[in-house]
Amino acid sequence: MVATPTKSDVRFYPTRNDLSADVREQVVALLNQSLAATLDLKTQTKQAHWNVKGKDFYQLHELFDEMAGEIEEYVDMVAE
Repeated sequence: MVATPTKSDVRFYPTRNDLSADVREQVVALLNQSLAATLDLKTQTKQAHWNVKGKDFYQLHELFDEMAGEIEEYVDMVAE
């Protein structure tokens, strides 16, 4: 299990952003959760892409690959 950083562990770079440190901590936590969830979705979609079987293999293989590519764009957006 990964330990969640405590307030004393969190350090921010100086910024012109006018959000308070408490609000920035909350935003960072929400963005990290969103990034983890989005990356997990992309990974599961890619897993489905590689493991699809059956009569509709080709169509589903292509669909999951396209979906993973689309989700990857969101992963990048959240990460940045």
